[in-house]
Amino acid sequence: MTHIITAMSRERWMFVPLHVDSEAHAQHSKIAPPEVWRTRVEDMKLAISYAWHRLGSETQIVAAGHSYGALVAQALGGATVFGQEVREPRVSTIVAISPPGPIPNFVSAEDWAKIAVPMLVTTGTADVLPMIAPTWQAHLASFTATRVPRSAAWVGREVDHYFGQMIQRLARHAPNQKSQFDAAMYIVDRYIGAIAETLKNDLAWFSGNGPIRSFPMQSESFDWKG
Repeated sequence: MTHIITAMSRERWMFVPLHVDSEAHAQHSKIAPPEVWRTRVEDMKLAISYAWHRLGSETQIVAAGHSYGALVAQALGGATVFGQEVREPRVSTIVAISPPGPIPNFVSAEDWAKIAVPMLVTTGTADVLPMIAPTWQAHLASFTATRVPRSAAWVGREVDHYFGQMIQRLARHAPNQKSQFDAAMYIVDRYIGAIAETLKNDLAWFSGNGPIRSFPMQSESFDWKG
């Protein structure tokens, strides 16, 4: 995740919890699967509280994550998961990179419809993981469901779940997707500027289909809810 952290933290503070279920955590082997969701949400809420107290109450909080972490970010922004509401009212914006599609008894379109803040969703035309997204289009279900204006969805051309080698913890063979990753992170950066930081130039860039105009080779599609 180092590449994402570096890209998203330009001129911003970023607080990244080390979840108990992470292979890098000393207690990794002791966490029971049913506890993973609860501990991840708790970790994020603690990180948000720390950021709030350290940086001040005027701080704009963006909840961001990849895959399962993207779903946690969506829950903090209002989505219900497991039928439970865990919304963090200090979150003003969501960045969801390859969030899961609908999963029975876990999360559905009705759950995502409860999202209360603007959200950017990203995925790619090679982003298929059978357990959470049998087709790449499934990753867009949360964007389709949200009713919040200024939400956006970018689809990268030939982008898989890990942007090739860019955000994968394990060695794997995959086409080089660095240019698509760089495009995605640029879009994320400008989205945070547009929504969380209310930068008018960035907002106009999105409403004017900026991701497609700026990255025609890396982009498959872009949607904006004005």
